[in-house]
Amino acid sequence: MKLSTEALARASARHPWRAIAAWLLAMAAAITAVVLLLGNGLTADGYVTNDPDSLEAYEVIRESFPATSDEVELVVARSDELNVDSPAFRTKIEPLHRDLEALPAVADVRSLVDTREPGYVSAGGQAALVQVSLAPGGDEEIDSVIEVVQAAADEQVATTITGDATLDRDFG
Repeated sequence: MKLSTEALARASARHPWRAIAAWLLAMAAAITAVVLLLGNGLTADGYVTNDPDSLEAYEVIRESFPATSDEVELVVARSDELNVDSPAFRTKIEPLHRDLEALPAVADVRSLVDTREPGYVSAGGQAALVQVSLAPGGDEEIDSVIEVVQAAADEQVATTITGDATLDRDFG
């Protein structure tokens, strides 16, 4: 028997189920070979084998600027009656700022109490932002942060909190 594409086509036409079985067997053999021989050969892990300047720069940055928590919660204190510049509003926001700073779950607190940077007061002046950076593992203690925020609310100033840790607590 002469092996050519014509002979293969004729044999496939005479015995179609044998041709289908041969193709299925070939596919099974290919899949088995990939699974057994490739193993962990494919990975998304990549690393540089030499010591380029970029890696040295990353190390200098890491040493110069230690990592802080990526977890940031945002607290909004809002009043329909008071303006953020009024002494009555400040008597509400300053204790909230201090109480949050005192929590072990909190690494840093930024608000209009300690900064005049733009973005901490609303355009109308009736709301103030308090940025709370959680300490490493602080997201596990988010309940204490929420309690302080809720305790700061009264009939003149409403307080709310949002962030990844708060969402994880509420929906996680």
